[in-house]
Amino acid sequence: MTQSDLTDATATLKTALDQQTHDQAQRALPAGRQLAPLQCTTRTTANHQAGDQASEVEITVSAHCLPLVYALASVQQQSMTVLSSLLPHAYRVVRISLILGDVTAMDARQGTATLTVFLTASVQSIHPYRRR
Repeated sequence: MTQSDLTDATATLKTALDQQTHDQAQRALPAGRQLAPLQCTTRTTANHQAGDQASEVEITVSAHCLPLVYALASVQQQSMTVLSSLLPHAYRVVRISLILGDVTAMDARQGTATLTVFLTASVQSIHPYRRR
């Protein structure tokens, strides 16, 4: 049994477990909620080590994940509020489009994360310029 054998088998199992965990979390989402990337702690055990003579090896990969979800409508509303506060008073936000760029500084136990959002907005002049 080589280290490469153990590493390859573990990677295959971890990939399958990651997908299953993500799929299960997605199915459990309430309506109107989005799932942030899962924050998981993974544990791997094997009944043999590299260098052992073995015809079979048992590898166990387990994960404990704390899903973090957010309400897209809330993110949109907060984005609209912040953008509106930055515009001159003669303009109002008509429409926004959001793209989630990244999720960082996650603390799933406290239920907090920092979302990086890319925002495209349509604004309208409230008082159009008039010629006299």
